[in-house]
Amino acid sequence: MVNEGHSPAEGASGRNAHLEAKAVPKSRRVRKILLIVAGFVAALGVAAGGTLFYVYDKATAIDRSTPQVVVEQFLDAALMLRDSDRIALFTCRQWSALEAAQKVGAPANPKIAPSWGDFSTRVEGVRASVDVRVYFSISVDGDFQQDIQSWTLRLEDQDGWRVCDLIKNGSVRP
Repeated sequence: MVNEGHSPAEGASGRNAHLEAKAVPKSRRVRKILLIVAGFVAALGVAAGGTLFYVYDKATAIDRSTPQVVVEQFLDAALMLRDSDRIALFTCRQWSALEAAQKVGAPANPKIAPSWGDFSTRVEGVRASVDVRVYFSISVDGDFQQDIQSWTLRLEDQDGWRVCDLIKNGSVRP
């Protein structure tokens, strides 16, 4: 084949230009594919992050939906955790966490294990009372001892149920 009117150098550069013309669309296609994949990964990441935030928020949210649930969380904060910041989450505006902790009077002896159960709840509008049995158990030299007390907690619905007072009704014999 004879190069008509073109020098050999022009023929080579003409072929290179033709190859470059084919290479440009291929690199654009690759960039488009990478952009689509990156967009999909970003959208997936946003969706996963939103889902994780929602699940975390629900798992760590304070539940003040019923008087019994609030009483359980209040007793856990006062008797088990002994955490006044946590107690404050479940008390009425007019009752400080310090006053509530003092009224509960968590046992000073760490060997005494508190627990609670046998709930009886009465709701009247925005007020409620919950009767609960509080158990204080200890084992001394293999001898198990338990004090069972009856407590009444008064609650109000203040943007969710909150404990406003505690009445210790005394020990109960099983």
